[in-house]
Amino acid sequence: MLILALAPVSTFAHNFIDIDDNWAKSYIDWAAEKNLIQGFPDKTFKPQDRVSRAQVYEIFKNLWEKKDFESPSFKDVSYKSWFWNALALAQAKNYLIYDSENFMPSAKTTRIECAMIISKIYRISSDSIDNFKDTSNLSKEERNALESLRSLGIINGFLDGSFKPQDPLTRAQVCKILNLCVDKLGYPKDDQTLDDIRSSLKKVLDKAQAIKNDSYTNRSYENLIYETDRALEILARSTDKLEIQNARKNLENALLGLVKSKENKNKLVIEIRNEIGEVLDADVTLDKKDFKSGQNISPGRHLIEVNAKGYKPESSFFDFEDASRHLIFILKREDSSLVRLILAPTLSSNSEGLVEPGSRVEILASPPFGKSLKHFLVNGKIKKSNEDKLIFIIKEDSTVDVVYE
Repeated sequence: MLILALAPVSTFAHNFIDIDDNWAKSYIDWAAEKNLIQGFPDKTFKPQDRVSRAQVYEIFKNLWEKKDFESPSFKDVSYKSWFWNALALAQAKNYLIYDSENFMPSAKTTRIECAMIISKIYRISSDSIDNFKDTSNLSKEERNALESLRSLGIINGFLDGSFKPQDPLTRAQVCKILNLCVDKLGYPKDDQTLDDIRSSLKKVLDKAQAIKNDSYTNRSYENLIYETDRALEILARSTDKLEIQNARKNLENALLGLVKSKENKNKLVIEIRNEIGEVLDADVTLDKKDFKSGQNISPGRHLIEVNAKGYKPESSFFDFEDASRHLIFILKREDSSLVRLILAPTLSSNSEGLVEPGSRVEILASPPFGKSLKHFLVNGKIKKSNEDKLIFIIKEDSTVDVVYE
């Protein structure tokens, strides 16, 4: 694990045993002496090791004298993460370059990503684009940033005229970049301009306005709407930096406070019809408790009972996984002579539903991948079969299930 500014410089900063012949030795010694980056307990520096996203933000955090923090909103970053303060500082200073839901802290930092971070830290950009031979696929913003850093002498390409923007950044390279940034631009300034602060709020607003209320609880979503409207109003009228920053913090907290709703995950919809397809007004219970179609249920086996006046009651056990289900019950009139055939989800038959007693019923099983059929169950009784098929004469209401192994 990379050790960064956690111990006195004298502990690991000098006499690294693996950099004497390295091209970046002077840059590495300088960065270690400035307490911007450190080595490892075995006195190595590992100059060719690649720098992860978490590590690069931890390194650049050490450039700042005043450290303000705002909670980052990545789903894969906890406040307990060792690099949380580094991201919280980058959020506050507006140099986080990743706007996806996940930060992916272990992903390797590329050369172009490092250039974009520097351009945002120092708020520099050029109106011109670079002339490296392999950067035509980059965005205009990226090419403007590259040109500004190239013209300042902070970055350069390779002898063949390329920049290799997607190559991973190494520990040796980041030391050179740190040295050149401080030499040519000094340490970054702590004060943000009004435009910087407004731009930062706009980015959070874009994220908030893209959220749709199809998977969050009403309370958390309503809070997001309230903070979004309030932030829009402040952005339109205010020139007070603190007020705009507070609006951003409140909006970010509302985004972090969104709670996923399970409303659509385990919904059970039940339709009750008669033999000719008419919808019936029926009483339904789930595990002996009143149930309304569309309610959520927990995964597992549940007993469903259906009663409608003038029709024979129905009851059956069903196994529910973590997903919505739609069931249709067909009730027989009390004077009906038909019998009912109910099948488990992985079974099929051309006789499912209401059939004449004495009918020959053929049921086909479709085992899940990697499974084989063990036996069928008819009204809870084991029925053996040498194939994935069961044939029997139906005489009464029958529920057919299957066991795989």
